[in-house]
Amino acid sequence: MDKILFPSLSLLSGSFALSDELEHIKQSIKTIVLTQKTSVIGEPDFGTNISKYLDKPVNEENILDIMTDIIPAIMKYEPRISVKRIQPVIDKTKIYIKIEFSYNNANYEVEV
Repeated sequence: MDKILFPSLSLLSGSFALSDELEHIKQSIKTIVLTQKTSVIGEPDFGTNISKYLDKPVNEENILDIMTDIIPAIMKYEPRISVKRIQPVIDKTKIYIKIEFSYNNANYEVEV
């Protein structure tokens, strides 16, 4: 028999709703950025193509291409937020992307 799951009472009262929603948004951004385009059945445009940069040199051109790929994907698939800034964080041979966004008139960030 299937079970019907309901949100916890704390969510219904609203005391944890914003933090849970914010964590969901951050996870959603990470999922969008790290999912390879064409890998989701029925949503071939979902995600990015940043995996093609895995073995590429860390240079300005590749960083710009990565950020150019990320911005429209987030804007399309996470309409609850407004992207304020995307900034690469370079750690020797690794690139992390810091995404600053606004949600409910407040600013937040997530690192991917």
